[in-house]
Amino acid sequence: MDEETVLAALADWRTAPISEPLRATLALLAKLTRDPESLTAADMAAVLATGLSAEAISEAMVVCFLYSIIDRLADAFAFPLPSAAGLKRIAVARNIVGYRLL
Repeated sequence: MDEETVLAALADWRTAPISEPLRATLALLAKLTRDPESLTAADMAAVLATGLSAEAISEAMVVCFLYSIIDRLADAFAFPLPSAAGLKRIAVARNIVGYRLL
């Protein structure tokens, strides 16, 4: 995904020029993050209907879960935010290591 599309998605994933499977996944993750009690089987069915596998959705949910924990811990311990260069180093490391839990 090019930088312009990423920036558009970060600004508003609902209107960004992204694929429908990604848009549906982001909608599911937004609901999971903001109002988890309201999640239903219909929410999962909507994402599955875009052609994503249950495994892909599960992986996205694990990543969401991990980032939510990291965010809460960072807030609780007042961790400083990394610089733009630091964020790029983190992104490179994430691309090498990936998100999978071993």
